[in-house]
Amino acid sequence: MSGEVGIFINEDASGDPVAVLSASDVVGEMGVIVNQPRSATLRAQGEVRCLRILADDLMGLMRDNPEVTLSVLRQIVDRLTRTTQALEALKREQANASSPQAS
Repeated sequence: MSGEVGIFINEDASGDPVAVLSASDVVGEMGVIVNQPRSATLRAQGEVRCLRILADDLMGLMRDNPEVTLSVLRQIVDRLTRTTQALEALKREQANASSPQAS
């Protein structure tokens, strides 16, 4: 697999991506695991070659191969960690912007 994919929170994939994923990343796994529609829009950042795995096939791979499950879980945890760090940084910025300036 090759190339990069931008992740957008709006359906028309406008503006800057909230994240950029590369060849080793998995996308769509959370929707498969919780059986819910996607929560983001993907847009290729140039030429992309990827592998499509159907939901039932991914669930079978995860059920039969603990290494696959662990890899998917690690990616989910990594994304959650980065999202939490970004949220904490935004909260700090907001707190600094709203606090009175010292003279």
